[in-house]
Amino acid sequence: MEISFEQRRELGFQYVLDLLAPCSPYGAELVRKPRFFAPREREALEAEWANVQAAIDGLSRFGAQYSRLRLLFMQVRDIRQTLRRCRETVLTEVELFEVKRFLLQLSLIAPLFAQICEGYGGIRFTEETDALRLLDPEGQRTAGFSISSAYSKALGVLREEKSRLEARLRTADAAEREDLLNARRSLLAREEAETLRVRARLSEALRPHLDALEENARMIGALDFVLEKASLARDRRAVRPRVSEGGAVFSDMVNPQLSDALQSRGASFTPVSLEAAVGATVITGANMGGKSVALKTLALNLLLCQAGFFAFASRAETPLFDAFHILSGDLSDARGGLSSFGSEVVRIQQALSAVEAGEFLFVALDEPGRGTNPREGAALVRSLTRHLARAHAVTVVATHFGSVAACAAAHYQAAGLKLPPDAPPAEDRLAFIARHMNYGLVRVPADAPCPQEALTICRLLGLDARVTEAMRADLEAHREGEIS
Repeated sequence: MEISFEQRRELGFQYVLDLLAPCSPYGAELVRKPRFFAPREREALEAEWANVQAAIDGLSRFGAQYSRLRLLFMQVRDIRQTLRRCRETVLTEVELFEVKRFLLQLSLIAPLFAQICEGYGGIRFTEETDALRLLDPEGQRTAGFSISSAYSKALGVLREEKSRLEARLRTADAAEREDLLNARRSLLAREEAETLRVRARLSEALRPHLDALEENARMIGALDFVLEKASLARDRRAVRPRVSEGGAVFSDMVNPQLSDALQSRGASFTPVSLEAAVGATVITGANMGGKSVALKTLALNLLLCQAGFFAFASRAETPLFDAFHILSGDLSDARGGLSSFGSEVVRIQQALSAVEAGEFLFVALDEPGRGTNPREGAALVRSLTRHLARAHAVTVVATHFGSVAACAAAHYQAAGLKLPPDAPPAEDRLAFIARHMNYGLVRVPADAPCPQEALTICRLLGLDARVTEAMRADLEAHREGEIS
């Protein structure tokens, strides 16, 4: 399952990822490339949720140990390339030092995790003491590494001879200096050859441990990522999801990106509650009324759940989808020569083809048909909604075409603008609208009329009074329902 970076950013998924602060390079990679669990991986997904819950519980019980664990993760370096090289060639002294340093960190991480591992599944560490003994034969547990004489008696003899020769060089006269230098060059070559033999022997001895080292590195990343998910869930009061056999049910959903933006302006995000059964669900509302916000909040939380996160909600039941098809934002394709509407049609057909192929999809359509004239756009959305209402998919359509609701199983309406009775104060007009916009959803009958708030918003944003008055008169002359 693939979600483009642009869609991740638009939905707020990337914003959530940016809230995470992994401590290890392995955890950072998982954050950059989050995994979406497929329906066949339900057991693994539920195990991930269980680990997030275990981390939430553990953070409150073992705060000091978790702080220490994170500090150790910060000191871990990415040695995967070194381990891959070790399978094929002889490691340098620097690379052997990197492996030793990792083993020393692992010898501290493994026993510490053993103290707090209650409730975790699939995460374990092994100290690999035999591998550490290879690189620390004297058991000093120091971070440095060198090819010491302890690895080779011949190396010890060569180094002693070199030391005596260098002592003679310091007092030698010009006549014997050249002979001594030649002897030293010969010793250095023999020492280098013996050092290479030692490095080759150590590299070969490490190879049986490489799989375990790579697995421990993977475990560090997995635990680091789980801890970040847990910290986020705890701080944002997220809820552990449940897998649904049917549609999606969410109560009091929040979109963190929008919520934080509103809070920075002194406003608050109205939680969204929604049941989207298999078939089609329609959300209607006026422009700026919150229907797109509700749709994106649902899509975001579904994505988060399928990536092993907790949901930003008080209740979350989600099916597992084979793929997400999310149509929103600017769909124009300059490289392909397609207009916004043309690109939209291509992507709609991609979703329909996936449904026909037997995939179980989540399909989100944000204001479909807006790229063509209103009459044809409404006809397209009605026909598309009828088709998807019979498909094995969860489809949610956000539209201002009120007649579409009759084609779906459920109809929600964005609460929209809730103005106080008094006139707006002399302040930032956009901030005023944001503060009084209710993004909540209300379930309504299929024939409930779509709210019309464009005139109010035009007035609030200071559009020329001559235009707004003409708009009011035109609305009164042409009652709702002509364009449906």
